[in-house]
Amino acid sequence: MAAPMEKQVPDKRRRWFELSLVLLISFGVHVLQSAGLLSGALNMPAVATTYSWPIALFHELTCLMLLGYVLSLRRLGFKDIGLRWSLGGLGVGIGVALVSYISYFIGYDVVHQLFHGGWPTLAFALPT
Repeated sequence: MAAPMEKQVPDKRRRWFELSLVLLISFGVHVLQSAGLLSGALNMPAVATTYSWPIALFHELTCLMLLGYVLSLRRLGFKDIGLRWSLGGLGVGIGVALVSYISYFIGYDVVHQLFHGGWPTLAFALPT
């Protein structure tokens, strides 16, 4: 009876370590950048560079590969944590994206109306 209990404790610790590692690598940089922006230690141009999209894509792919590796150690896949692909899910995702974009633009206009007293001018509008 003592052998299974001894095996459970390191397995539980390893699981917490793996979860912490995936979360730290996935969200650690963003939390630190947000704290730096909030405290005033960083300014926006220092964070948003010309290469921010390729760097973000590389970071996301690295995080997904790490998650895949950790899942493969346990002989699990992305389907086991609820990530499944379907055409219905794709349609729902596109619908949610459209609703969120529309909500963002409406919210932006409302906030701009409240704080600046007029409709926002577009950056590509011709001067009058």
